[in-house]
Amino acid sequence: LAQGEPYVKICEDAHMPDFSTIWRWEQSNPDFGRQAQVALEHGTHFLAHDCLRIADAEEIDPRHKKIMIDTRIRLIGKWNAKRYGEKLQVDQRTELHEATDEELHEAIQKQFQSMAAQGVDLAGMLKDAGVEF
Repeated sequence: LAQGEPYVKICEDAHMPDFSTIWRWEQSNPDFGRQAQVALEHGTHFLAHDCLRIADAEEIDPRHKKIMIDTRIRLIGKWNAKRYGEKLQVDQRTELHEATDEELHEAIQKQFQSMAAQGVDLAGMLKDAGVEF
């Protein structure tokens, strides 16, 4: 797992337990689950470096390279989003002091427009969270 090999492949080995057994171990044994998570995180680094090996391999057809690299990048982005994900983090603050209702409404509209320009659907996020506006 720490060398980028997924559980599905690991579990194919005759001397290894099946996938459902490992899944149960992760759920029932917190230490095992933490160790597996650390190993998976290390495996994402392995896969990231493996993308370079694939890119440099002259014997691999360029179309296959693209599929191989894209698959690894997508997986490591999900498995280790903190390091490899494409998460957009927006941190914007606005301070208003003793504003009228009209000034507050205008400031909120500007905030919505600013976030929309960055591709953030704040209205949709608020609606999904059950916030009425």
